[in-house]
Amino acid sequence: MENESYTLNFKSVPHGTETSKLIYFKKTKDLFEFFWSTFRRNYEEIIIVTDEKIAELKNVKEFLEISKEKHAEIVTIPTGEINKTFDNVLVMLNRALSKGFSRRCTFVALGGGVISDMCALASSLYKRGAQLQIIPTTLLSMSDAAIGGKTGCDYGAYKNMLGTFYPANTIYFCPEFLDSLSKKEYYSGLAEVIKTAMLYDKDLFELLKSDTRKVKDRDEVILYDAIKKCSIAKSRIVEQDITEKDIRRQLNLGHTFAHALESVAGFGVVPHGCAVAWGIGRALEMSLNLGYCSKEYRDDVFELLELYGYCTKAIPDEIKNLEDAGARLIEAMKQDKKNEPGKICFILQKGLEDTVIINVDEKQIKKVL
Repeated sequence: MENESYTLNFKSVPHGTETSKLIYFKKTKDLFEFFWSTFRRNYEEIIIVTDEKIAELKNVKEFLEISKEKHAEIVTIPTGEINKTFDNVLVMLNRALSKGFSRRCTFVALGGGVISDMCALASSLYKRGAQLQIIPTTLLSMSDAAIGGKTGCDYGAYKNMLGTFYPANTIYFCPEFLDSLSKKEYYSGLAEVIKTAMLYDKDLFELLKSDTRKVKDRDEVILYDAIKKCSIAKSRIVEQDITEKDIRRQLNLGHTFAHALESVAGFGVVPHGCAVAWGIGRALEMSLNLGYCSKEYRDDVFELLELYGYCTKAIPDEIKNLEDAGARLIEAMKQDKKNEPGKICFILQKGLEDTVIINVDEKQIKKVL
């Protein structure tokens, strides 16, 4: 006898917002003034999340003081990847609950990728979804992390194991924030700019090669243009594939290697973008080995990475003294979210703007490690 059944038919579950608005500013003063001018309802339903380092910046400190006067809640999280934990997501949620905020409240992420990922996760969970706005303050978050709705925190020994897809209603960009970054933080973000140029923008790739001095000196005109190019390029991909089932996986160029390195070295030891730059080098080495790209293209990418001081060695210095470092990296790769059962997924390239997504066996991975 055939079992009876009933099928529920419904549209896909909404991911927090139907549109994300990207707004670009040249001065933080203009950004903060515009931010408050957009709120037409009760200020008391706003919770701003930042970290200890960002909170001490002069322009941010002034903004937070004004925010307190408007009765916004301020949550300050310790700085760094090591603090990207679910415990800190709970800190945000508990603050909103303790204030009796409704589901129409607004979570505002003011910081780099760690803050935006965690704050967005908290927003997606709060009463099944609150409002979300992001003010990225690092090059990494402006060019990549703040855009596209990925939320998350690290869990156990692995990166971003807990998360959702939950785009922000509004993202505010301003390169003036980048003046405050350390050299390490700046170059961490620059790696994501290089990645996006390789994927989608030949002109940006050439600019990064030809105007190295201006890029290193944080030229405002170049950075404004680069941030706009990267954020719009990523937005166009995300519009087609919000939940990373297909074309969005291209954005993980270098990331399978990078996330493994961050896990094996210990979170925070290698800045995310620096790990991505190393991972891009490994991905190009694998592309060459498998016959996807030419040696000329591989060498061109390596030359660019080395121009900015990124590691292109098989095993980075941070883990070179670990016993079985290569084997540990591969074990960490097996936990990557893009994988299918029993397979490890990699994003490789044939050339600029020519990208492939393939599953690779361990033998080929060992060759590049």
